[in-house]
Amino acid sequence: MLGSESYVFHRRLDYNYPIIKYGKGIYLFDENGKKYIDAASGAAVTSVGHCHPEVCDKIKQLSEKIVYLHNSQYSTDLMENYAKELCSLSNGVYNKVFFVSSGSEAIESAIKLARQFHCNNKNEKKYKLIARWPSYHGSTIASLSLTGKAAVKKYYVPYLLDVEHIRAPFCYHCPYDKSPEDCNVPCAYELKEIIDRIGSEYISAFVFEPVIGSSAGAVVSPDKYYEVIQSICKEKDILLISDEIMCGFGRIGEWFAFHKFEITPDITVLGKGIAGGYVPLSAIFCNDRIFNTIKEASGSFLHGLTFENAPFGVGVGNIILSIIKKYKYVKNSQEMGLKLKQGLKSELALHNRVGDIRGLGLFCAVEIVKDKENRIPFERKMGISEKIVTYGMEKGINLYYSIGFMQNGDGDAILFAPPLSVNSEEIDEITRLGVMVIKRILDAL
Repeated sequence: MLGSESYVFHRRLDYNYPIIKYGKGIYLFDENGKKYIDAASGAAVTSVGHCHPEVCDKIKQLSEKIVYLHNSQYSTDLMENYAKELCSLSNGVYNKVFFVSSGSEAIESAIKLARQFHCNNKNEKKYKLIARWPSYHGSTIASLSLTGKAAVKKYYVPYLLDVEHIRAPFCYHCPYDKSPEDCNVPCAYELKEIIDRIGSEYISAFVFEPVIGSSAGAVVSPDKYYEVIQSICKEKDILLISDEIMCGFGRIGEWFAFHKFEITPDITVLGKGIAGGYVPLSAIFCNDRIFNTIKEASGSFLHGLTFENAPFGVGVGNIILSIIKKYKYVKNSQEMGLKLKQGLKSELALHNRVGDIRGLGLFCAVEIVKDKENRIPFERKMGISEKIVTYGMEKGINLYYSIGFMQNGDGDAILFAPPLSVNSEEIDEITRLGVMVIKRILDAL
């Protein structure tokens, strides 16, 4: 364990970090030989598991061929073929994609792409952005401005952009006191209200997570929500930007999360699992209308990053894609995700501190509540989620928490997002340990 004596400026300054020596599949092993189940894939990143032997062998071969080329000077056959194959997975929605490193960079790139499109389309007044609350879109200034979570923004408010937010489709905590069965998605029509108030001539894009990730814990939208959202944006010439950094690339059992909701965003962003954690990589897809407008008006996208379209990172992404396709891990995500959610429900649904068990594919969450009947969370100061995750580490399971998603800053949920390569026996192990850890903490309250 490393604490304050570490020379690394770690993110958590009050935590003793286990020293991990190696990983294998869904497991991690520390310096003392202790084994941890990585039931969160880090942060929904290690899509094919740790140190997959085929991946490691192919990365070694790749490193012996090419490392870096600047994106304004060269391309490679590998990159061209990878881009073509990724676009083919969109089922005709996209024919163009470019690559950067982190998810935050990708979101920044997407909103700049939207802005240049509008300018090149002679709509220079369109610059404002609309996002949702709760949400998480990144830690850079623009992506943090989009993020709908007060706790992560509080020190940086003076730097942030003036982004408008509507309430997300969070059915378990519906502010309209409706159920999905009798709901006419009034939360979707909040978008129209805010557009009418501001003026559509000023709005560039609406940014959303198809399945809400770390900010609220695998929240799935009701039927018809995105149909209404897409209709509003199309009528008002506002671009739809789908943030699939956490929920995309097989995580919910679909290559693209927007396929699940039968919509066609103008721009989609993938990240995290796209390179399985082996390198930082994310991807920004845009439709032909955006690409052709910029090509004809400007001749170039006025944006660039040192590791944009970097061949080694893109090469690793191609390796991960080949492994996911070879072993049918997207289908496995559907099947194992269903087994995981059913297992969690059978063991936890009746617990008086468990409010909701939700998600799609290998992206499931258990929401913890103080008052089950009235769906009232515990006060955030109690740190229920942190206690569960900490105890989980003691017992050898790595879980991920989602906290502070209510307007007053309360809210606790535990996220399960194991590698897409997880098998049935490992799901049983994750369920058994995860349930035991959650029950132990909740029963002690």
